[in-house]
Amino acid sequence: MSKQQDKPWYQRSTLRSVALYVTLIVAMEAIMIVVSEWASLPDDVTLWLRHAQPWVVIVLSVIFIVIYGRSWQKHYRRPTDLLSDYLENSPTIHFELRRENDNFRVHWVSKNAEKLLGYSVDEIKASNWWFNHLHPADRNTVVKKAIRGVEEPEFLYEYRFQHADGHYIWIRDQIRQDDDSGKRIKGSWLNISTEFNSPADSPNTEISQHFMIGQAELDNERRVSHIDKHFEKIIGLSNDEVKGTRLEDILTPVHSQKSATFEPGETLAVVGRRKDFTRFKAQLIVKQCDKTDRLIACLADLSHIEQQYHQLVQEAYHDETTGLPNLRNLHESFNELINSLPDDRLAALVTININQFYQLTKRYGGLVGAQALQRIARRLKEALPFGSKLYSAGNDEFIVLINNITEYIDVQVISDKLLSVFEQKLVINHDAQFHLTCSAGASIYPLDGYDSEQLVTQSRAAMLAARHGHASNAVIFQQDVEQPSHTQLQLAEDIQSALQKQQLEMFYQPILDDQRRVVAAEALLRWHHPEFGLLSAGEFLRHAEHGNALTEIGFWVLSSVCNQLAQWQDDNSPIKRVSINLSTSQLSSQLSSEFARQLADNPELQGGLAIEVSEGALNEADEAINGTIQQLSQLGIAVIIDDFGTGFSSLNYLADYPIDTVKIDRSLVRSLTDNERTQRIVAAMIKIAKEAGVEVIAEGIENEKQLELILQLGCQKWQGHLIHPAKPVGELINLD
Repeated sequence: MSKQQDKPWYQRSTLRSVALYVTLIVAMEAIMIVVSEWASLPDDVTLWLRHAQPWVVIVLSVIFIVIYGRSWQKHYRRPTDLLSDYLENSPTIHFELRRENDNFRVHWVSKNAEKLLGYSVDEIKASNWWFNHLHPADRNTVVKKAIRGVEEPEFLYEYRFQHADGHYIWIRDQIRQDDDSGKRIKGSWLNISTEFNSPADSPNTEISQHFMIGQAELDNERRVSHIDKHFEKIIGLSNDEVKGTRLEDILTPVHSQKSATFEPGETLAVVGRRKDFTRFKAQLIVKQCDKTDRLIACLADLSHIEQQYHQLVQEAYHDETTGLPNLRNLHESFNELINSLPDDRLAALVTININQFYQLTKRYGGLVGAQALQRIARRLKEALPFGSKLYSAGNDEFIVLINNITEYIDVQVISDKLLSVFEQKLVINHDAQFHLTCSAGASIYPLDGYDSEQLVTQSRAAMLAARHGHASNAVIFQQDVEQPSHTQLQLAEDIQSALQKQQLEMFYQPILDDQRRVVAAEALLRWHHPEFGLLSAGEFLRHAEHGNALTEIGFWVLSSVCNQLAQWQDDNSPIKRVSINLSTSQLSSQLSSEFARQLADNPELQGGLAIEVSEGALNEADEAINGTIQQLSQLGIAVIIDDFGTGFSSLNYLADYPIDTVKIDRSLVRSLTDNERTQRIVAAMIKIAKEAGVEVIAEGIENEKQLELILQLGCQKWQGHLIHPAKPVGELINLD
C-alpha cells in the first residue's frame, strides 16, 4: 500500500489540491460579487467585471490544470525514474530474449550492461553475441544447459564469460519463461567472480582453487587486535570494524556440541555471514604464541571448495542434457529405498528407450535431439505418480523407479500412463515436428532381482525384447519374456561348428520383371541341422552373434555368392545381380573390407552385388553402421531396403541413405487384394520411390491377383512363390 493510501483522507495531496482550487474559485466569485454590488464603480466598469468573470475562472482553471498536471506527471514518473536509476546502478544486468526462427536473441537489456560487461547495447543485441563470448572450455556444457533452461519455467546456471576487456568473469545466469508461447524469456546476469578465489580465465579454474588463509591476532582478553587483508576478505569486515570484538561474535561453530569459545589447539569448522548477507564456511585454528599471552587465529576459507564439491556431485550424479539423476544416483539410492519398503509392497524399474532417436538427430541435428529429450523428460516427470522417480540412463534411455506398489497390475497401469506421453506430437520448431515411439521393459523387485544392477539389467532385457518384437509404446515385463528353450540352447551351441561341418548352404529366389523374365536373385542362407532339419536364417542366425561365428558365416556367404555369380556370368545367365541379407551386427568395417577384397579379386562382379538391410535395422543404426553402408555404396554395392513400409518415416531413408532399391513388405502385398487403402498406400510409395530414382521390388507374390495389382500400381519387378520359391542352385528352373 502506498504512503498516499496510508494517510487519512483529509491529508491526501489530491484532495487538498482540489479543495484549494475550489476555495480560490469561491473566493474570487465572492470578491467580484462584493466589488460589483457594493463598491461604487462606474457602470461600464461593473459591466466589464461581469463579462470578465467567466474568463477569470477559465484562466485560473487552466493554471490549476497545468500545475496539477505537472505535479501528477512528476508523481507518476518518480517510480519509473527510481527504477531506471536502480537498473543503471544495480550490479545485476536485466534482459529480455525474443525467439527469432530457431534461436533466441537479446531484445532488451538494462543500460548497466555497458558498465559491467564493457559492451554497448547494440553489440549485445547482435546475433550470436552471447555464444561467441562464452569461455571455450564451458561452451558445450553451457549451451546444453541453456537448451534445458528455455524448456523450464525457471532456471539458474553459472559459467565464464568474456568481458570486453578480454578477461573472463563468472556469470550467474537466471532465466524464466515470460509467456506460455515460449517466445519471450526474461532473465538476469550477475557477476559472481568475487565468489571465486582464482581468476575466472585461469587454466586451473576447473581443477582446483587457491586456498585463502587469513590471520588474526587476539589480545590476552581474547579480543581481536588486528586482522590481515585475507581475514578481512573472508569475513567481509574491515580491521577497524572487528577490532576489540570477540571471535565468537563473528564466527559460529558448525557443530553445536562444540564449546561456545574457541580454545587454543582446536580445529573447528565455522560459518558466518558478511555485511552483504552472503554466507561463508571456513576452518578455524587458534594457537597460543610461545613468548606472549597473545593468540593467533588462522581462518581458511572453504566456501569455494564447498561450492566446487557440490558442483562435482551434481555433475557426477546427474545427466548433463536433461538434468535428471543418472544411473549412479539410482544405484546409490536404491538400497535406502528398499530398506524402507514394507514387506507387503513391491517396487519396479521401467526402462524406456526412444526407438527413432538416432534418425531424429541425424535428420535435425544434435540440438533438436537434446531439446526432444528435454521435452520427453518433462512430460514423463509430469506423468509420474507420487513417490516415483525418473532417471536418465544416458542418450535416448530413461528409467522410472516405481515405489510402494501393492499389486503387479499397478505397474502396468502406471507404465501405460507414462508411455501415453509418446502419443503427443513433439513440436520443437516449425521445421522439426514429429511423433516418436518407444520400447519399454519392466522388472519387479523382488521377483526379478534384489539389487538395482540386476533389476536394471532385467528391465533392459525386457525392453530389448519389446523392441525386437515391435511392441511400440507398450511395456513388456521381464517375467513375460520367453526364456531360452532347450532347442534354442542347442542351436546356439551347434551353430559355432556348423560352418566347419559344411552344414550351411545357399538358396536363391529369382526376381522377375513384368514379363516374368528372371533378372536377379536373392541369396538366402539355410542350415541343414542334423536333428532339426532345414532351418532358415531367421531361426538360427541370432544364435551366432556370440563369439566369431557370425563374422565367419558372413564371410562364407559373401564368398559363396561371389563364386556363384561369377559362374552365372560365365554361363551367360539372365541373373545379373544377387542380393545378400545382412543384419546390423554384420554391418562393420570388416565386412566392407571383405567386399572390397572380393571385388579386387573379381573385377567382373562390379555392379552385380547388392546388400539387403531391413527397415527395422535402419531404425537401430548408429554412425558406424551408417558409415559402413556409405562405404559399400561407394564400392558399387547396391543397397536395398527390405520390408519397406513397415517402419518409422520410411520415406526418410530415401534421402538419408544411398538407396538403390526398396522391397515392398509382403504384409502390404498380402492385403492388396482386399484393402483399397493399402492399394493407395502402395501406389503412393511406388510413385515417390520412382521420383527419387529408386527401383521398386514387390516381395511375397503368391497368386495371380496380387501380381496383376502390383503391376497395375507401377511396380515392374517382383518375387514370390507364385513362380519360384527359394531353392538350391541345382534346383532352380526356368532361369531363361
